[in-house]
Amino acid sequence: MSEIVTLLLLGLGSGSLVALSALGLVVTYRSSGVVNFAVGGVSMASAYLLWELTREAGWPPLAAGFLGILLGAVLGVVTYVLVMVLPRANSTLTRVIGTLAVLLVIQAVVQLRYGPDARTVGELLPGGSVTPVSGVTLPVSRIVLFGVAVALALTLGAVYTRTSFGVATTAVSERPRTLAALGWRIGMLRAGNWAVGGALAGASGVLLAPLTGASLGNAQALTVTVLAAAIVGGLRSFPLTLVGGMVIGMLQSVLSIHDLGVSGLADAVPFVAIIGVITVRGRSLPLRSFVGERLPLVGSGRISLPGLAVAVVVPVVLIGRVLNEEWTAALTTTLLAAIPLLSLTLLLGYAGQLSLTQVTLSGVGGLIAAKLAGEAGWPFPVVVLVAMLGTVPVGLVVGLPSARTRGISLAVATLGLAAAIQALVFNNESLTGGGAGIPLSADGSVLVFGVPFDTLLHPDRFAYLVLGFVVVLAVLVANLRRGATGRRMIAVRNNERAAAGLGVNVVGTKLWAFGLAAAISGLGGALAAYSVPVALFSGYPALANVAAVGYGVVGGAGSVLGAVFGSTLQPSGVGSALFDSLFGLGPVTMALVGGLLLLITIVFSPDGMATATARAVGSLRRRIPLQLPARARKKQSAELHEPGTPTTAHRVRPAALHVRSVQVAFGAVRAVDGVELHVEPGEVVGVVGANGAGKTTLIDAITGFVPSAGAIELGGQPLSAVSAYGRARAGIARSWQSLELIEDLTVLENLRVGSDARTWWSPLADMVRPKRGEPTAAVRRAVDVLDLGGHLGDMPGELSTGKRKLVALARAVAGEPSVLLLDEPCSGLDHHEREEVGKVVRSLAEEWGMAVLLIEHDVHLVRRVCDRIVALDFGRVIAEGTPDHVLSEPAVMAAYLGDVPEPTAEEVSS
Repeated sequence: MSEIVTLLLLGLGSGSLVALSALGLVVTYRSSGVVNFAVGGVSMASAYLLWELTREAGWPPLAAGFLGILLGAVLGVVTYVLVMVLPRANSTLTRVIGTLAVLLVIQAVVQLRYGPDARTVGELLPGGSVTPVSGVTLPVSRIVLFGVAVALALTLGAVYTRTSFGVATTAVSERPRTLAALGWRIGMLRAGNWAVGGALAGASGVLLAPLTGASLGNAQALTVTVLAAAIVGGLRSFPLTLVGGMVIGMLQSVLSIHDLGVSGLADAVPFVAIIGVITVRGRSLPLRSFVGERLPLVGSGRISLPGLAVAVVVPVVLIGRVLNEEWTAALTTTLLAAIPLLSLTLLLGYAGQLSLTQVTLSGVGGLIAAKLAGEAGWPFPVVVLVAMLGTVPVGLVVGLPSARTRGISLAVATLGLAAAIQALVFNNESLTGGGAGIPLSADGSVLVFGVPFDTLLHPDRFAYLVLGFVVVLAVLVANLRRGATGRRMIAVRNNERAAAGLGVNVVGTKLWAFGLAAAISGLGGALAAYSVPVALFSGYPALANVAAVGYGVVGGAGSVLGAVFGSTLQPSGVGSALFDSLFGLGPVTMALVGGLLLLITIVFSPDGMATATARAVGSLRRRIPLQLPARARKKQSAELHEPGTPTTAHRVRPAALHVRSVQVAFGAVRAVDGVELHVEPGEVVGVVGANGAGKTTLIDAITGFVPSAGAIELGGQPLSAVSAYGRARAGIARSWQSLELIEDLTVLENLRVGSDARTWWSPLADMVRPKRGEPTAAVRRAVDVLDLGGHLGDMPGELSTGKRKLVALARAVAGEPSVLLLDEPCSGLDHHEREEVGKVVRSLAEEWGMAVLLIEHDVHLVRRVCDRIVALDFGRVIAEGTPDHVLSEPAVMAAYLGDVPEPTAEEVSS
């Protein structure tokens, strides 16, 4: 028992150091909303500086420690400038990727200066030990560390809650313009906070160095554990962050000795902590106030046959006739690196899921392949297939956190899992063979259908083999983008709420993306295992995933071509060979170049090299007076108007909506309180009320976006236990006040998201045949009625507000719902546009047979269009009946309308 207590107390000291960096992470997040992934690198750099000053320059430890902390503050400010000031894009996610770039640069610089070996650092804190409990001996230094962490947490809590500086820091990430209007210098305020965060990270590195030494591995260990502690604190609370860091430190201390027979279990603790927090605090769908992040521009997925031919022929000629063995090996390395980057194209580019595990999943695929080939003697084709399939379950486990979280929290969770897999699997010599590795065959040969493909005797053949796989995968991933699955993935990436409202299973789509991406990564790992006679697994550290994301973003994470461009930055690949031949630079320098290129990309071209290249080619084409192929928008318009194609829609399946005693509460506030209403097929029912009356919350309750009590029925079938996407598929569609258009899809693609047929095998079929099926009759009719034929190939951002409103209405109609809920479809429109929308709403009820629930502030429009009206005030129904009756009720006029002019004879007759 005394041993456990000793380990817990020792862990309290090391956990205090984790908490120091985590407190700094919270400081920077409170001022900018950005999670600084570079904290581990900053701590590591400060530790190495401490070693150099004390061991090489002979400085006193305290002075050297002070300079180490100062270096942390400087790096914090530099990081702030690089990710908050210089980039053109204002996306938080882009800025976070910028901090990943800073981490890569710091790692490379440290390795170039100090080499890969760890360095021993002398003591900084008082020596000696105490015995607080019989049988328990505790070093004084651990007590000091604990005291420092507690004092700093209390001080930070007081500063950020009781001083004007702290209050301003909290406000600057939410309302910077308001704060600037009050005279605060926003840049200086944020820079000061990033300096404090960097100093705390530097202090953590300086104080940790005497315990663990200065080593490159500290960057990974600190990054993951610090992020976990900050997540426990909600990236806001200093006390909870302190507790999180200490608990993680104590658990790791105990499990490092008592690992229950599972090697590396201690390193899995941060991941368990992250998952626990996400499970408790996460949401399957974001709230209405959630603001999505801008991600790198997604490509169209169109394949240029001449370009594809060049991409195949040129490498084939180079491999067979031009390149020597060294350059062939470099090209093979680049092609192997392109495969996990293709999985990132699918996962980050299409589905918007920032995963930091794709390289780790490649290692899982490689391990499966090595076991099957080397130990079981299975043939190459079967091994590759099983490695792909065997990696899918692991990919699904990686994707499970995406069901409850998104964005940066998901990135932290996946990085934690990558670190756990590294500790539990790749560092386990009983599984990987350690430094001896796993031989792929007794004689080192690789046979494919009896033909030798081993890299020692036939490097060109193996290069051809990998090239073939890369080309096929690139085509399949590009095809996926153009199919129904690609549209649904991009809808989830852009707006999960809108996607669910269109009947897209958001969690299912995410997991499909994680599963397919895992299969691709597993294939890459299997091929990488075969690239050498003995498969080694030391090349899959968790932070290699950070580099992979960096390479993908530099190339262009939203396109297949971006994966190819990004793979050239892989150390020992083509880029390294080129730099080495020109400047004599090695792989570590190439890693530095990759980090610097990522920073430059974030600053000047956040959409990546592929997008910049496409824009340059497009600009060149516009300047050359040649007859070029028709634009996509013309092709998309033609799809809806082929000769003989019907443009009339069938009447929808009739179903009435009944809402009985529905209640929605947010804490002690009842936004909807006992509402009852019904809408019959062919009927338009209006809902009126002042702002805050609960109208939109009522629609959220009916469509399943907020929990509610009471009964909601569609065609007599209860919906209370049905998810939001399930209600959409059952026949309830809605529009949104903010439109919620999918900005990365064309108008036609927006309309097709909710109307495409859905099958479980769609993702696989789309990879082979992406243009299955034609737009439905309802889509065609909606386009005709709302006059959108000339805008089908436009992006929503290119349209006027009025046209965007019409697109949102057409998208809601395209799925042929039985019930249509319209949330202020006429706000922002002029008189003529409102008239047209009013006619469309009536036609949807009379000609299509829909049951329409209309929320609208235009009283005259409501009077003309609606058959009945329900008036709400503070979530309660205060009147119901015909428009003339309800709008003349004194209670309604007092609560909402005020003095409303009587309708003219012309309005009454219309």
